[in-house]
Amino acid sequence: MNAHNARWISTAVNVLIVVTGLTAAGLLQHRLSTPTPSAVSDAALEGMSVLLDGVRLEQAPRLVLVLSATCRYCDESGDTLSRVALAARRVRLPVVVVTTDQEPAIRAFLTKIGVQPTLIHHQTRPEELRVRGTPTTLVVNASGRVARAWTGKLTADGEADVLSTLARMGNP
Repeated sequence: MNAHNARWISTAVNVLIVVTGLTAAGLLQHRLSTPTPSAVSDAALEGMSVLLDGVRLEQAPRLVLVLSATCRYCDESGDTLSRVALAARRVRLPVVVVTTDQEPAIRAFLTKIGVQPTLIHHQTRPEELRVRGTPTTLVVNASGRVARAWTGKLTADGEADVLSTLARMGNP
């Protein structure tokens, strides 16, 4: 094999490696950040304990929103999430936003969509939540267990379901 062929093969292999790596990274990012387009009641999460980096939520019912500033469905759900968070606050339920995003990014995103959380929790172990994607909306009872869960972009029916659940859980 001459030097020209060896150089051509080496270049082709390097390009193939880069393309494969970029494709794999893109697929992984898509899989991790893209839930179903519209929310579904997520019975698999109902009844589970909510762990935030090993600490269990208890003592009071609350609304937990699992969000990402880079999630298209979170962005598209902004108005709905804002209304749901406001409804939770009206019935005196704390609103906890759980994210793996950095502080400035998630704060800017929440300001943009009009969600004012009681607490932003930066989850360092997202596997503990066992959610399938973002946005995920959880209504957690006083014992720290998920009473109701929705994964994906909330439809009008889903929003009505969340609002009715919040009204039942709230402390007027």
